[in-house]
Amino acid sequence: MWNPLAAKRISKILPNVKLITLFRNPVDRAYSNYYLGIRAGSENLSFEDAIQVELTSLKNPEIASENNLEKYTNPRSYIAKGFYADQLKIWLKLFQHEQLFITSTEDFESKPQKTLDDIYDFLQIPKNLVINLEKYKVSSYPKMKSETREFLVDFYKIHNAKLFNMIGRKFDWDK
Repeated sequence: MWNPLAAKRISKILPNVKLITLFRNPVDRAYSNYYLGIRAGSENLSFEDAIQVELTSLKNPEIASENNLEKYTNPRSYIAKGFYADQLKIWLKLFQHEQLFITSTEDFESKPQKTLDDIYDFLQIPKNLVINLEKYKVSSYPKMKSETREFLVDFYKIHNAKLFNMIGRKFDWDK
């Protein structure tokens, strides 16, 4: 989502493509991404220290600039990858809003058949009843500290509001 080169290539090759975007609560996405780094052995800081390191780097105007991909490619881009409105903007410059189906992981998990039916309608293909929606790549890790979650929920409010305004709907990410 964050790479404009990918969007440009897709736009050039498939200008009329229909795109499906599944956004995850950015707080949960960041924490999950952190534990991916722990499992891979590429992260040795606590989650709180890792996000503080990233937040400090994002205060640098050069890194924080809209066109600087370093904020997304940095191994510790736990926070920046949750700036969904900035990333979606890349795609909306190249594709019509009608070419994008946008939903959330939480909607898909809580209402899988309805979400799939909406996707089938978007793609204009026959609906299909899916019996077994088994999750793959499921990992478990310790629960996030409540004060860290509260900090991140508050931190992302402005970023989430920008996304919700762009897509004309709100996801329940305030917890």
